[in-house]
Amino acid sequence: MLMIVLLFFYVVLLFSGCNTLSGDNKATTVDSSPKPQLATLSLRTDVPAVFTNDFSGIIQFIEKSLFDTVTYEMYVYKNFVKIDKYRKNEKFESLIIDLLEKKMHVLNHNKKLFSTITVNEEKSTFDSTFKVIKTENEKTILGKKCKQWRVKNIKENTEITYWVDSSNYGFYYYLIKVWNSTTKPNKYFQLISNSFGTMPLEIIERNTLRDIKCSYSATKVEYCNIDSSIFTIPSNYTLFSN
Repeated sequence: MLMIVLLFFYVVLLFSGCNTLSGDNKATTVDSSPKPQLATLSLRTDVPAVFTNDFSGIIQFIEKSLFDTVTYEMYVYKNFVKIDKYRKNEKFESLIIDLLEKKMHVLNHNKKLFSTITVNEEKSTFDSTFKVIKTENEKTILGKKCKQWRVKNIKENTEITYWVDSSNYGFYYYLIKVWNSTTKPNKYFQLISNSFGTMPLEIIERNTLRDIKCSYSATKVEYCNIDSSIFTIPSNYTLFSN
């Protein structure tokens, strides 16, 4: 009986002198609170504190998917972007976007109607399913030397290759956060660190078996002054209402 009592007190003393997490009398290094994975990779320290864009000009590019081909003509001036969309050489829709006010006007040219949308910025987050690879591979597109960047997400069965021009395209960061922001090419590009001011001139989206799902190719990049009147809604267009 005496042996049992002594054994009991020995066990009590042993556990009272231990840290319940680490099992010894040192300060624990275990933090049981949940944390976002790879959180440091999502911090965009390269983005200016205030809206910054010095690019003024015209950019044309073609989007090809399994089901459709659309040509875009984009006009950029300060915080304004106008995007004309063509299918089979016919302009069927235009977007007028104020990147500062985060407002978008959608124009239907066939019916001469427009609607106004207040858009919300996409809040992309980085987790362990993403892998970003900035390679040293280069390709010249429209006379500009582009670097190859790749983003892979095994969970979403997607790998996207970007051929990136590092000229001063400040507007692009703000644009892809409000226009088609949830599409994978735009969402993934937002996660790449130190990419502010850059813009891909070619994008190829594949599944992990390397089958192409869609592609974007720039066909024109022209630096020029833009008449600000093109960012106004034509007077003969009517506000669409349900």
